[in-house]
Amino acid sequence: MNSKTIKNIIYLFLSNVLTQIFTAVSLILVARYIGSHDFGMISVAVSYAIIAANFSDLGLTHTLIREGTKENANISLLMNSFFKIKIIFAIVVSILISLIFVLFYDEVSFKQVLFILVIPTIFGVTIQNVGASYFQVIQKMGYMALIRGVSAIITAVSLFVCYVYKVPVLTLAGVYGVSTIVGGVFSLYLTFNQQKLQKGWDFSIFKGLSWFTASGLIATILPQLGPIFLERVTSLQQVGVFSAVYRIPSSLYRIPGVVAGAFYPLLFSLGNKGLIEEHFKTSVQQTKIMSFLAIVSLIPFLFYPTWWLGILYGNEWAEASNTLVLLSFMVLLQALNIVLADSITTLGMQKYRTLAYFIAGSIGLIAYYLLGSKYGSFGGGVAAIIVESTLMTVLIIYNPYSFKLLKKGLLTNILGLLLLIPIYWINSMYLEFNPITSMILLLLVFILYVGLVDNYIRSLVINKLKRA
Repeated sequence: MNSKTIKNIIYLFLSNVLTQIFTAVSLILVARYIGSHDFGMISVAVSYAIIAANFSDLGLTHTLIREGTKENANISLLMNSFFKIKIIFAIVVSILISLIFVLFYDEVSFKQVLFILVIPTIFGVTIQNVGASYFQVIQKMGYMALIRGVSAIITAVSLFVCYVYKVPVLTLAGVYGVSTIVGGVFSLYLTFNQQKLQKGWDFSIFKGLSWFTASGLIATILPQLGPIFLERVTSLQQVGVFSAVYRIPSSLYRIPGVVAGAFYPLLFSLGNKGLIEEHFKTSVQQTKIMSFLAIVSLIPFLFYPTWWLGILYGNEWAEASNTLVLLSFMVLLQALNIVLADSITTLGMQKYRTLAYFIAGSIGLIAYYLLGSKYGSFGGGVAAIIVESTLMTVLIIYNPYSFKLLKKGLLTNILGLLLLIPIYWINSMYLEFNPITSMILLLLVFILYVGLVDNYIRSLVINKLKRA
């Protein structure tokens, strides 16, 4: 892995970790003061906003990166085409999502929350994505991190102000939507300061778009199935509990997820050049780093879920500890699924990624319906794990290097995680360290084990320390 990729990972890591802390804390405070019912409404609205915003992309970001990483690419013309199409799609999606709200939701207050939060967020996220995609193409992740960081901080600060003044849920929804637009304006300012748009169209970004569109939409919908579908089969209170707990692993995934963002254009570049062996080695490196960071992220919540729920949401949320244990594994499953999916995508096998997401989504609909209606938030947690496990199974089948990739990139980290189980048991039965001491001990054991056994991780850390 070259120094440029390492630098990009550091930029994205710092921005995502810091901004996720701000955003997570703000949402936790919001959940505490508005309660599980109103938080359920906000969660459903946010899920719709995420899905709708990604409908305004339809896979264009992937084709932009593919074309932009080719030799002699005309970035200025590509960005002009990309920007105009994104705005058109955002307008169309806003109209369609408005019809859904009018036709399928009867409660006036709920419908108002949906409109006020979702529509502004569609445009805010759309224009944020224009800048983020541009800097990802040219592999200047410092600017990409800045866009995401500033946008997230604006939203987090806005939510915190809402918490301080205990504003009504309708005002909270409006503040959330407007804050994303402010972040989008900042994104456009940075982008157009760096790159002037060339008039005209570059239709190469439409090549193979249908497969990227299908997989992108399904991949976006999968994490949002829980709040939206559970709202149809169980109470808003259960939706709120599920969404609040789900917020933890979804925030934690951002930590290994930054690695994927840095590797993606590099893998596309290697795939475009037909450097298959180098592509595989790079995927192995990505797997090692992402699985290591994912396990480090999930360890505290896997072993001490009740303690964390009490700290974050209050003791009344302790009954959701089993759901948090289940959803902690989401961090690792999602990290591995992204590695497997990006590997085949950047080798030109996008249709298999699409098929994998379609199968997982179909099974997910059934799982959320059956388990959510019977077991509420816990059933939603089981359904979420079923979705990610199904996705991994199908991706393993279609990725020709999957077993070799997982063996080289994952085995050491999995063994390190398994090593923690007897240590946790001994502490629980005999030593009885407090949760904070125990979590630090478990993390140190895992990190030291991987550092001793895995030469790549050890050399990566040592080299960065030498340069520091």
